[in-house]
Amino acid sequence: EFIATFLFLYITVLTVMGVKRSPNMCASVGIQGIAWAFGGMIFALVYCTAGISGTRMFLLAMFRTCSVWNSLYLRLVIISGGHINPAVTFGLFLARKLSLTRALYYIVMQCLRAICGAGVVKGFQPKQYQAVGGGSNTVAPGYTKGSGLGAEIIGTFVLVYTVFSATDAKRNARDSHVPILAPLPIGFAVFLVHLATIPITGTGINPARSLGAAIIYNKDHSWDDHWVFWVGPFIGAALAALYHFCVHLPNLGVFFVSLSGGHINPAVTFGLFLARKLSLTRALYYIVMQCLGAICGAGVVKGFQPNQYQALGGGANTVAPGYTKGSGLGAEIIGTFVLVYTVFSATDAKRNARDSHVPILAPLPIGFAVFLVHLATIPITGTGINPARSLGAAIIYNKDHSWDDHWVFWVGPFIGAALAALYHVIVIRAIPFKSRN
Repeated sequence: EFIATFLFLYITVLTVMGVKRSPNMCASVGIQGIAWAFGGMIFALVYCTAGISGTRMFLLAMFRTCSVWNSLYLRLVIISGGHINPAVTFGLFLARKLSLTRALYYIVMQCLRAICGAGVVKGFQPKQYQAVGGGSNTVAPGYTKGSGLGAEIIGTFVLVYTVFSATDAKRNARDSHVPILAPLPIGFAVFLVHLATIPITGTGINPARSLGAAIIYNKDHSWDDHWVFWVGPFIGAALAALYHFCVHLPNLGVFFVSLSGGHINPAVTFGLFLARKLSLTRALYYIVMQCLGAICGAGVVKGFQPNQYQALGGGANTVAPGYTKGSGLGAEIIGTFVLVYTVFSATDAKRNARDSHVPILAPLPIGFAVFLVHLATIPITGTGINPARSLGAAIIYNKDHSWDDHWVFWVGPFIGAALAALYHVIVIRAIPFKSRN
């Protein structure tokens, strides 16, 4: 934990300083680069330091060059698990995955390494370190402390919930690929949270990281909001532990595979229903929950920054000027077809039986399909392909023009999903299994 968090602070604070020193964002890696630095380091360090429970190793190689130590057997050690973050440790403690003694020891080591990591950066570039704020976290001007606290709570919830999901023992027993890929979703969660919250708080979600930078920089304003970067992450971690323990874990224990499948999109649910992979009752229930979740998500964003939310259109989908409603409808149909067709292909049971790597990588092509469709259709419709996402933004923004084209973002995705289901059932599933290429 000490070495991992030391390296984490060193790399990430240097990245933040590089961006702040640049005359403009285009002359540096920018916010995206900062997010990648944090997410990428978590990916690498979790991979390096996380050990499956019960794994032990001898640390003998380092002594073999000295004959005095040739007969020395070091006692067995267990790798820490790569928490690197007191909030993660706290969440795992609340979920009874860690003893109080070990949790406290980890948190102390994490804080000490963060101080050391920030100190090394300052030692390399003392003037620049002080000039650009030392990477310390503060609530940005224009945001209230409540907004900052909320951003930290939700950001940490995303991270700790991902950690629970990626390291769940029962899920690992069922899906052997889950522990192999665990660092990847955890790193991506850190990356995505940074993209969302750097403009608000600089993104804490790690009290040790915030403490190390604040102690080494040690200016008044770095301490003004410091409580936000402890209270927020600990509340977020506690909520994630509560959700895992009360909702997520009982489902795994009773039904084993009863989690929803991560549709997140009424069009995907509709397509799977048409392909007879989902009952009507379950499909309707999913769609209602997706819409409610989208409304709540948009509402929280507006609560954080109401003025900016209204001024920037609240992320509501409309057909862009210069395009007809027919063009927008076509873009939504084809975009949703690409997404739902990819979902069918990535989750096909017979293909999974033949190619063991397919279920392991399923989220990757689905995510890339969404990414590519957005690249193509953002200039046309802002990219809907998800009626719940469009509905949530429209309801919370609630201006006339956000409703003018709203039907496009339900009709288009549902037609696209139906075409993908039809193609999958009539064409793809009709091809003999062995002849598929």
